[in-house]
Amino acid sequence: MGFTSCTADTWASNGAVVGGVGMAAVALRDGTVLLCGGCSRSDLGKGTSSAWLCQGGWVTSLPAHMTCIRWGHTATRLADGRVLITGLARANDTDAQTAEIYDPVAQTFTATGPMTQCRGDHTATLLRDGRVLITGGQDHHSNPTDTAEFFNPTTGKFSAAPHAMLHARAHHTATPVAGGCVLIVGDTSAELFTDANDSFVATAAPGIRRVRHAAVALADGRVLVAGGYDSGWVTQPHEEVWSVNNRWELVDMIGAGSADRTRFGPTATLLADGRVLLVGGSTDQNPFQTSPSISGVTRVFDPLSGHVTTLPGPATLQRAFHCAVALPSGQVLVAGGVTLGPVLPAESLLYCPNPVPAQLHLQFAGTGHGTVRSNPPGLDTAVADTAAFPENSLVTLVATPAPPHAAPRSGMAIPGRPQPATLVVNHCGGWSGDVTGAGTSIQVRMDSSKTVTVNFNAATGVVTKPRPRPFPGR
Repeated sequence: MGFTSCTADTWASNGAVVGGVGMAAVALRDGTVLLCGGCSRSDLGKGTSSAWLCQGGWVTSLPAHMTCIRWGHTATRLADGRVLITGLARANDTDAQTAEIYDPVAQTFTATGPMTQCRGDHTATLLRDGRVLITGGQDHHSNPTDTAEFFNPTTGKFSAAPHAMLHARAHHTATPVAGGCVLIVGDTSAELFTDANDSFVATAAPGIRRVRHAAVALADGRVLVAGGYDSGWVTQPHEEVWSVNNRWELVDMIGAGSADRTRFGPTATLLADGRVLLVGGSTDQNPFQTSPSISGVTRVFDPLSGHVTTLPGPATLQRAFHCAVALPSGQVLVAGGVTLGPVLPAESLLYCPNPVPAQLHLQFAGTGHGTVRSNPPGLDTAVADTAAFPENSLVTLVATPAPPHAAPRSGMAIPGRPQPATLVVNHCGGWSGDVTGAGTSIQVRMDSSKTVTVNFNAATGVVTKPRPRPFPGR
């Protein structure tokens, strides 16, 4: 995985125009981001089956397409690394009941399911036991539904939840919180799903009516809810924070002017240092208005101090109904959505937080071969590569020698006799550079950029076959 360099609190463009309104995005195990579906004004109501991968900030098209066109769908990474994709915003379409699995190793899409009913603009949340909870959305009559269901990745099948939600919902949010619970917020109410008995229970209602808002779990277990619809008035004077003691607190973001307040279709992304990146939004709940007022404001909110910093950004940052995904480097990919002018999908951008992520340069030495993987993800390679990680973070590098293999021996072969082979056995000879170690794994403190070399050595021997036992009496 490559690295896109940047300076603190700045935006960089990679020039890729992907997806549109209703696109789904999810980070894979290796730090790559899968982007899929979405529609623009030019294909309104049609959408696309296309998919893209973002690696190191650069976006490339996948040769494979999804099994059908989708927008207003969900993409959820499963415990085994695959991705579950469900639903379609055009709820009266039979494809709105379909689901499929993306395999990041084979880079293929395969149908699974179907779901128990049609859904669009719903939520899909990975639970602790590996199941996926799917809630609400628009049914086949385009009405919000209170139903929920589960996806079992072992069987590849969906089953209806034993209990319905307390309220019908669409364009809502579902955020995992402590204790195996999921906070579901939409319209004028909120509720908690608990995986202990697969039930929904009421929690305190938010102070502001919200639909098409954003929600993100904070590092301290609280949930920030931003933007959305408020009884006909879009511009919000407050955000809100839900805490585990079942209380809501209005947050007047200190330093935010009236023009900075969130709107329809913003995104909220947790940064590595606990702050929250808030991007964009529109003053109109219809993404395809011919001349909507779309915000180009980027804000970084500090939950500890309550202060918000407004950041400068390029004109292409003006967008709404987009996706934002945190990368292992600490950067944030913003892609899709609509922008000003022709209301087409906007080009993807990469935000670099402050402090700037530190680069980790990996090199290989020795006569042998093997691979190195990092935790957190970012490096998974058998060749020299560079990745970036949040400053002062601790990165674990794990070396895996290549499996033993037999290589033909050089020299003259004897007619009629098999040529002996040379067995090549690889082993890890330790680490050198800015961090040293003798084992198969080391930890690197990213207090600055580091260069680390892994040594793989090869030992050789002759592959021999045991001589057959003689027959008795011979």
